[in-house]
Amino acid sequence: MHHVQACFHTQARTLPPHNGYGSLEDSAENCKGLQPRPPRKDFHRLMQMHRIVLRYSCRFLPDAGHHLSPADK
Repeated sequence: MHHVQACFHTQARTLPPHNGYGSLEDSAENCKGLQPRPPRKDFHRLMQMHRIVLRYSCRFLPDAGHHLSPADK
C-alpha cells in the first residue's frame, strides 16, 4: 500500500492598507477570517416556481462562409 502525502503551497496573505474605517486591529481580524459562503437559496421562491419549465427553440441560419448540413436545417 502506498501512502501519498499531499503537498499544498499556500501563499502568505498580506493585509490591504487601512482605509480609515474602524481600528486597524478590527480590520485585520475581518481580513483574516474572511471565508466566501455560497448564496442562500430562496426556499419560498423555489416552492412557487418548482413547476415552471422554460422551453426554448432555435435554428441555425446559413452564413455566407458556412453552409448548413441537412441535419442542421
